[in-house]
Amino acid sequence: MKKSRIIFVLLILLLSCMVFTFALAEEKVTLRVLLYTTQPPASMHDELIEKFEKENPNISISVRRVPFGELYRQTTISVASDDPPDVFYVDGPMTASYAYNKILLPLDDYYTEEELKDFLLASIKEGSYNGKLYSVPERQSAIALFYNKDYTDAAGIYPPKELENAWTWPEFLEVLKKVTKRDEDGNVQTWGLTQVSKHTLYSDLTIIRSAGQSKNSLTYKAISDDKTTVSGYLDSPEAKEAFQFLQDLHQKYKVTPLEQTPDMFENGMSVFHMSPGHTSGRLEKEFPDLNWGVTPLPYFNTPITHTGSFHFGVSRKTEHPDEAVQFVKFMTNTENSKYFYEGVLQLPARFSVFEQIDRYDDYPLKIFYDSMVEWGEPRPRMPAYREYESLVNDMLKNINLGEDVDKALDYTVKKINNILLRYSR
Repeated sequence: MKKSRIIFVLLILLLSCMVFTFALAEEKVTLRVLLYTTQPPASMHDELIEKFEKENPNISISVRRVPFGELYRQTTISVASDDPPDVFYVDGPMTASYAYNKILLPLDDYYTEEELKDFLLASIKEGSYNGKLYSVPERQSAIALFYNKDYTDAAGIYPPKELENAWTWPEFLEVLKKVTKRDEDGNVQTWGLTQVSKHTLYSDLTIIRSAGQSKNSLTYKAISDDKTTVSGYLDSPEAKEAFQFLQDLHQKYKVTPLEQTPDMFENGMSVFHMSPGHTSGRLEKEFPDLNWGVTPLPYFNTPITHTGSFHFGVSRKTEHPDEAVQFVKFMTNTENSKYFYEGVLQLPARFSVFEQIDRYDDYPLKIFYDSMVEWGEPRPRMPAYREYESLVNDMLKNINLGEDVDKALDYTVKKINNILLRYSR
């Protein structure tokens, strides 16, 4: 009798273990994540995902990668097909658009005020829409000027090393005139200024916005607070003067090229180069003999540098919001943000990471940190950002190529206002 009771108890225990094991298997969650193919971030993401799965055996990550240029299209396609991934890799300026279109889940309930304070203000602003947080920053960017010290020293020019001494654009123009070298026929041999992205909102619109008298000026804002118009903002008298100045850099003074070939600055074909801070890592690795320095971005009236980079967002339609947020928090925590920074040498988005590294403590790279913290501003945030950016980029190129500034602005402002009207209905 005792033997049969023991067997019975063992059977019960065995069945209980089987049920428990089955329950665990049932509870395992698979999160689908949309990322991009660019290296080295892609391989670093793989390493972090492997680490996450080891620490969270109940969660499996299924990754789909697309080229950077396909991120937006694939995101919208997945949502339209009603089968989106659980986690999106978000180009920061697109956050407002995704939030407006109800693609992303609001994340405020998952973050404490203390947690959010560790992120740079520009990062939180970029990841927010209508006062709610929708995407969490992985990294950051800020623009300044790299320069070839051999060229500037030879010209007797010593660029400012602190924000408070930054050149104005008119002052910088005089420098560019001096360092631009031409042959006997007037053909440029060495350009004064090149840019990491030519004819783009990311770089050129900083010139225009800086013409505003303050951060509250219409010119600085570049769009109305309610995102319904750019009239009086993009085409204010101050903005028009700045656009004309930008055109003159290309057409009148010919100190910056209309078109660029790769690595012009790196190969000594320009003296100054307008670029974000992570260019420094490439210069150190691929062009170790280049003698370079950094100086703050010039401005007209109000200093500004555009910020922004990649974020993580959670799908509003995910069936596993807690696990998805857990993954996002893991990918953007201090430890893993520091690991990611060490692989790409791009500005972190968390103060706690800066506390653990010394790369930005001193000149020259301190200029990027100071610019980001003191001057950093996201690109204009709005649901129509993709259309806005496309139209502004086209306008910038046309103006730089010589189109009448008033005509180009009139056309573009009307087009953008018509698009904004659709979003305000």
